[in-house]
Amino acid sequence: MGRDRSQADAKRTMARLRERLSQPELEVLLLFSVERLSEREIAQVVRRPERAVHCILQRARRKAREALAANDLREQQ
Repeated sequence: MGRDRSQADAKRTMARLRERLSQPELEVLLLFSVERLSEREIAQVVRRPERAVHCILQRARRKAREALAANDLREQQ
């Protein structure tokens, strides 16, 4: 039962992130967090300057934290 709940939580989290993040933000965040690529490697994959990837990643992390924090507050109420 715990695994089913974890999978459901993961799906809800991904849905929230898809709502909040732009396509480039989501792509860069997933390449960094899931695929474990460096910013340099991500820049090559998405064909953007490394500095742009850095900025996109920072923005995506901030939005993700805000989305998850807002959801945690709703669940506690």
